[in-house]
Amino acid sequence: MLYDIDHTFIITTPDVLALSRTTRLIEALMAKAYPLERLRLVVNRMPERSQLSLKQIEDVLHIPAYAVFADCPGDLEDAYTMGALVPRNSVLGEQFHRFANKVAGVPESATKRRKFFNFG
Repeated sequence: MLYDIDHTFIITTPDVLALSRTTRLIEALMAKAYPLERLRLVVNRMPERSQLSLKQIEDVLHIPAYAVFADCPGDLEDAYTMGALVPRNSVLGEQFHRFANKVAGVPESATKRRKFFNFG
C-alpha cells in the first residue's frame, strides 16, 4: 500500500530512543526499495536547546526535515484544559498553520493578509 501513496510522513522526537527507532523504520523502508524522496520527516517537540541540533538529526536520518514543531507544553496544556485547539496566534499554532499550508501546497505569500486595501 505504501507504494500507492505520494508521501509518507514520519514523525519523530529529538530524543535518542525515538531517533533510533526512526532510523530502523527508514532502513526497513529502504530495504523494501521505498523511495526516500517520498518520505517527509516531521520533528515534533523540538526544544529550544536540544542535545541534538536539527542538522544533526537530519544527518543521522539522512532525510531533510519537512517540518519542525517546537516543544510548547504550555500551549498544549492550555488547549487541552479549554477543550479547544491550540490558538492560531501561538508559536505552535503558527507552526501548525504553516505545516497545513505546506502539505496542501498553498504558497506562503498567499496566506499572509494584506495590510492595505485597494479601493480603486
